[in-house]
Amino acid sequence: MKFSKPPLSIEAQVQHLKQRGLVIADEARARYYFAHLNYYRLRAYWLPLEADSKQHAFNDGASIKARECGNGWGGISV
Repeated sequence: MKFSKPPLSIEAQVQHLKQRGLVIADEARARYYFAHLNYYRLRAYWLPLEADSKQHAFNDGASIKARECGNGWGGISV
């Protein structure tokens, strides 16, 4: 099977989400999560924030941010 989409770097993934309208409060932390978690696993968190599922555009003001957890591993808030 030949894939038509080239892979995106972590920085490009963050910029791609921002271009679609997602507000990312802390880009450094976003890059950290993309480095440690799969893009598609994280996608489940922002899926409800999409205004258009075909274009994957976000609702106005949609944002995600990392939060601290007691075990030292953060979580994602939408």
